[in-house]
Amino acid sequence: GRARARSGSSHGRSLLFVMSRSDGGPSAYQAAMAREQARLDAARKRSLHEASVHGEAHDDVESAWDSVFDAQKSEVGPSEAEAARARKLARKTEKRKEKAANQAANAANWSVYVCGIPTEVSHTAVQNLFSKAGEVKRVKLYKDGRGENKGDGIVTFASGGAVKAALEPGREWALFGEHLSVAPATFDDKPKVAESDWGRIAVVCGMFTQEQLSTSTDAKEMIRGIEEEAWLECARHGRIERVQCFAADAACPVVLRFEASSAAAACVDSMSGRYYDERQLEASLYDGHRKRVMPDDVDIERSVRLGAVVAERRAEQEREAAAVAAAAEAEKE
Repeated sequence: GRARARSGSSHGRSLLFVMSRSDGGPSAYQAAMAREQARLDAARKRSLHEASVHGEAHDDVESAWDSVFDAQKSEVGPSEAEAARARKLARKTEKRKEKAANQAANAANWSVYVCGIPTEVSHTAVQNLFSKAGEVKRVKLYKDGRGENKGDGIVTFASGGAVKAALEPGREWALFGEHLSVAPATFDDKPKVAESDWGRIAVVCGMFTQEQLSTSTDAKEMIRGIEEEAWLECARHGRIERVQCFAADAACPVVLRFEASSAAAACVDSMSGRYYDERQLEASLYDGHRKRVMPDDVDIERSVRLGAVVAERRAEQEREAAAVAAAAEAEKE
């Protein structure tokens, strides 16, 4: 009978080890630690009993045993279960990093170009719409120099399958009743200003603020007025090719491109330190700022229209100067 019992006990221990390997049960190490913990608990009870018999302080014995258990925990270190959790967390973190890197590498292939977007909608509305094709990672709405939506943008998905669904033949997209045109996105290098042209560009800050634009009843008209006022004021330094306000830039710059670098330098000297609308202006030559890039072409419409105004002002000044000179000659006579 005893032999059978020992055999059964041995079988039980073997089963315990098998279970630890196959179904996540306690390992041999954990079982040994449990037995050690039970032994220490029993010894602790005996010590407390003997302390009470001999009249020793109960708290002193408890404190001594607490130090034993604390030392044991520091020597043993983390359990296998904790180590397993740490390994699992590390694998998840690594997978997330790989997924993010894969999405970044495929951003161009997983993006579509959308035009016809109503200018008053936010990127959230666009994201919600295209989420019907798959997970959307990013929406970029293009803005003009005044900070207004231009009506087009880029939608980047989390997978190639979502792009395929968005571009599915026959599928139509519409937002607030406006038909949208969707096509594969193509990316060109960001526009730049040739460094050789930097000397022809003057940047004037302080002529307007974003707060003024937000409270204006017609921000576009306000921007147009500032651009043309700057054009007329600075045209005396030389021929201007284009003027543009960049409302999305926190510095609110007015950028003027002249035909000659000498005119741009004169503009900077003239505008620096002046006051406009109770604000002191700051002026400098262009420094390559990527968010202040104007089209390369000349603004023909303004060149003609405002050029005529400048010519009329100069003629008026010449007439006034001639009249003053004539009056001075008459006084001499």
